[in-house]
Amino acid sequence: MDIIYNAQERPAYATAQTKTEDKVRAAEFAALSNPLVFAARAFEKDGNTVLAVLTEPIYLASDRAKLKELLTTEASAAAGSPVTLTFDLDVYRRISPDMSDEVKAFIIKKLGI
Repeated sequence: MDIIYNAQERPAYATAQTKTEDKVRAAEFAALSNPLVFAARAFEKDGNTVLAVLTEPIYLASDRAKLKELLTTEASAAAGSPVTLTFDLDVYRRISPDMSDEVKAFIIKKLGI
């Protein structure tokens, strides 16, 4: 008896993971489209998307607040869900593709989400 395997059907967990990765990448690319941003990393856990960015030096607090609002709006629109943006270097360094759930929970707690 032959087993028919349809290579085009993906398991449900793989589809959900792909959607999550697409949201994260969309948020990163939206941030990187701004000329002041030179690096961005993001992750999603339990529907919370966290985006950490590194920027050129911004000296005025008002300019920094405007940039944060602009980037948050653009990243949220690109991802299709709310995004929490941070300029925190420690958070940026901790975000990696293979980070554990404990690290994700720590970052979310640190940001007060």
